[in-house]
Amino acid sequence: MTLNLRLCILDELEVYFEAREDNINIVLQIDKKVRGFFASAIDDLDLDERHVSFCLTNDQLRVSGQTAEILAGIIQREYDKIG
Repeated sequence: MTLNLRLCILDELEVYFEAREDNINIVLQIDKKVRGFFASAIDDLDLDERHVSFCLTNDQLRVSGQTAEILAGIIQREYDKIG
């Protein structure tokens, strides 16, 4: 398994999940590390974070490499959306 991701500098990653019989519902709060003159204002206005929810099936969870690739891809995609 090879993950081709750019460097993400996270301030915080919160994970909430609810396990079901045949899947798991996951909510991520991705908080980007912000630097610079306006960092405090960006942080106060929560412009440095994204919330995303998704579901993984039991089949996706059985192969740890596949699960890691899915999670890494979601985190990278949402991180890139943060301004």
